[in-house]
Amino acid sequence: MPKNRGRQLEDQVIKMLGARPHKNSGALAEKFDASTKYNVIEVKSTQAGSFKLDKSYWNMLYEDSIRHGKEPALVIVWDNKNHVDENDMCVIIPMGSFMFLQECEE
Repeated sequence: MPKNRGRQLEDQVIKMLGARPHKNSGALAEKFDASTKYNVIEVKSTQAGSFKLDKSYWNMLYEDSIRHGKEPALVIVWDNKNHVDENDMCVIIPMGSFMFLQECEE
């Protein structure tokens, strides 16, 4: 995938979430792509039918988020090259966060 396409999708997701982008996509003091009041967000996009997540990468996102008093959120975007909508995205969050959301619905 061309780098600029990945960046376009990242910007689209960050805007959709109402998040604040981190300068240089997290290469400076603020790691990862963006943040909200509650989350540190990393956006990954792929044109492949699968996405590989290494435990060490998740640990880095998780630890950085906790260090900032926030929860990690890894957004995966399946880029079909034409149009990307919410059905082409998923968010990976810690199980504790998911369970909390389930309790809020009760």
